[in-house]
Amino acid sequence: MGNHPLSTILILPFIGVITLLFVQNKKKSAIKTISAIVVGLQLWLSLQIFFNFDTTTNYLQFVDHYSWINLFSIDFIIGINGLNLPFVLLSSIVLFLSIFITWNLEHQQKTFYMLLMIFDFGIIGVFIAFDLFLFISFLGILLFSTFFLMSLFTSDPQKNPAIHFGVYAIIAFSLILIGTLLISSKSDLLTFNITHLTQNPNPSNGFQITGYFILLTGFLFITPIIPFHSWYVPTVSNTIAPVNILIMSLFTKIGLFGILKLVFPLFPYATQELTLIIGILALISILYYALCAFSYKSYRTIITYFSSYQIAIAFLGLSSVLSIKSNLIGAAATGLNGAIIQMFSAGLIIPILVLLPKLLHNISIHKPGINDLSDRNHWIISFVIMLILMASFGIPGFLSFISQFLCFLGIFQIVSTRILGKIAFIGIIFIAVTYFKIIRGIVLKNNDVEFDVNHSETSNELLIAMVLVGLLILFGLYPKPLLQTINQSIQQLVNIIAVI
Repeated sequence: MGNHPLSTILILPFIGVITLLFVQNKKKSAIKTISAIVVGLQLWLSLQIFFNFDTTTNYLQFVDHYSWINLFSIDFIIGINGLNLPFVLLSSIVLFLSIFITWNLEHQQKTFYMLLMIFDFGIIGVFIAFDLFLFISFLGILLFSTFFLMSLFTSDPQKNPAIHFGVYAIIAFSLILIGTLLISSKSDLLTFNITHLTQNPNPSNGFQITGYFILLTGFLFITPIIPFHSWYVPTVSNTIAPVNILIMSLFTKIGLFGILKLVFPLFPYATQELTLIIGILALISILYYALCAFSYKSYRTIITYFSSYQIAIAFLGLSSVLSIKSNLIGAAATGLNGAIIQMFSAGLIIPILVLLPKLLHNISIHKPGINDLSDRNHWIISFVIMLILMASFGIPGFLSFISQFLCFLGIFQIVSTRILGKIAFIGIIFIAVTYFKIIRGIVLKNNDVEFDVNHSETSNELLIAMVLVGLLILFGLYPKPLLQTINQSIQQLVNIIAVI
């Protein structure tokens, strides 16, 4: 690993986009190969950072710090800590697998891979930026690329959801920008350095409450949490499967990440006083999405609501910071650990759930008893489908069980959030019944669930599903590396919130 792995990770997709500009559209193999090499190198570097990450410290690691716009104290600062490393690793895994999911994509292939790498550049930049101006810049690039992915790659050209999303994206970006300007205007440090700002939050309670609501609302506008959710279902329902995966697995993680990275540490007083609002919104979202998933027959719609339900569980885990007022620091850290792992787990689960209908179609082709190869393929696919359903529901032994358990363990330590947790179990019951309906539909081949398959949208489904299920089992049985990676930074965040 070189001396500047983060800068290399960041510049690779930029190089990929420039390279693809000079490749002819008809050279499809070259386009796919270049994209796979670029994103594959990113994944390799991300894994190197993960394995070489020092879990005993909360200091920023692998830092690249360059002077940029000295007149306004704006620097180019990127780094890794326990908060952003899981998101960087998740992004690298999903983006790399997305190349192979779309390996047989025929429609605007070059455009798709260029936009995917711009999306890659934006989302990795958001996760590793430690200067507010740099963070805002990467966020703008991410929103831009997401808008064009939605616009150009719809499953139904008559229903283009991008305009709806665009309105929400503009509002979100504007609010986050206003929050950034507000923070910089009230800071005595004359800096956009996020680390310095979070270590020296503004002591004014009125400023903290105002800033908290502005930034929180901005991040919620790009997160499928009620009442900011109306862009989400139409978008996912009317875009092709690979774009669905990018939105549901990665883009929807920006809101929670932004809250952990900026909102909580910059406004510790408001965080202690007002985070019950996040818990209430999360509870409402859990119940609403669970009931919607239970009510629909379309598998695609069910998965859309289920992905939102998983995000809502993570947001419920965020409400554990209310335990800090009762001096229950460990409870807050437990819930926040659970929230991050829940997002990581959900990001791995979504691709395999999106690919499930194609796997079901493949199992109908490889019927047992025709020949030895068909019989073996039938049982392999059947076994993988069973593991997919177990992993996504959160059966013990899978990472999703660990994450949900930690979220609920964190919120069950004080009365206010314990009440939210107890009510949230109603949503879990509805989700369980929904899964029984899906299993019944698969086994009995009845009309309980409608599995729509578009054969041209995805490829390499079985291999990708096996890789992701393997990761969910690996981290589910041995979560220690992931928890150790996160814990020191979570403890630091909790300490920042506690000292007001």
